Amino acid sequence: MMNKKENSIRNDKGFSLIEILVVIAIIAILMAASVLSLSYISRTNRRQAANNVLSYVGNAQTAAETRIGLGEYVDYGFAIYSNGSGETKAAVVQVKADGSDFRVVSTDEYKMGKQIPVVVNTTGTSYNMTTSAHKIVVTFDRTSGVCSRLYVDGSLSGDKITNISFGNSGESKVKFVWSTGKFSLE
Repeated sequence: MMNKKENSIRNDKGFSLIEILVVIAIIAILMAASVLSLSYISRTNRRQAANNVLSYVGNAQTAAETRIGLGEYVDYGFAIYSNGSGETKAAVVQVKADGSDFRVVSTDEYKMGKQIPVVVNTTGTSYNMTTSAHKIVVTFDRTSGVCSRLYVDGSLSGDKITNISFGNSGESKVKFVWSTGKFSLE
């Protein structure tokens, strides 16, 4: 009898190997599901940011073709700018004739947040908006709507903007065709 009592005490002391493996398997399944879910959310946020920027570019082009500048702010354009700490914003803007400054046309400014890496690519340089402070402005011709000038940090650039990419590997892009003023989502 004593032998049975010792066996029952030994069996009640812990978990069996099977129980531990089942718990580990359940945790692994839950972790895999959460990683996939976060990846999907991140991809969706990048795509949404690209769609919003595309909308702002279109609004800026329309403003350039239909509105007249006021005072020293003569051109309309699209601006994407950052403070260097990861927060990137986009807006429709009025631009000074020399490109040295711009002002947001309305209070409607799109904030992309710090979770979305943004890179502006031109024919000569790439500007990482997430890690560096930059102000990039594209103006549009009033009559044809084509991209007319590119200002980088307040100075006229000889480069042309090719695309704005969102995400570390550029999964979503707003592509510019400088000569025609066309832009699209890739």
